[in-house]
Amino acid sequence: LMRSHGVIISGSAALRFFLPGETWQSTDLDLYVPDDAFDAFRLAFESRFVQGSRLLFDSAEFREPVEPDAYSVKQLLRYSLPSGRVIDVIRSHTRAASAPLLGFWSTLLVNYISPDVFACGYPEYTLERLAVLK
Repeated sequence: LMRSHGVIISGSAALRFFLPGETWQSTDLDLYVPDDAFDAFRLAFESRFVQGSRLLFDSAEFREPVEPDAYSVKQLLRYSLPSGRVIDVIRSHTRAASAPLLGFWSTLLVNYISPDVFACGYPEYTLERLAVLK
């Protein structure tokens, strides 16, 4: 499902992947989806995994039009699982699922995992447990 829709995992789950010796655990899963694949992914995801999503953010709901930048989030869906875990499905404003990662507040979060590759945006900092804050 992730491969066929160009979806990546980022956020604390991806950071935890790059820091396997840490004692903390990620409590959520952030899935980033390209703009043009979002609707199809949402339907497939909901039909296979989760029912009853709750929309937390939709840029189309702003009273005045928002000029998207290359690093912005277009839409966010939050799913709460029976276990209490949370899955956020994040729609990029572009055809690149990874575009919003470049707008993160910290270099620690510029990482992702896909079915075929994993990427660490700032390995010299992240792997040493260091970060630059914006």
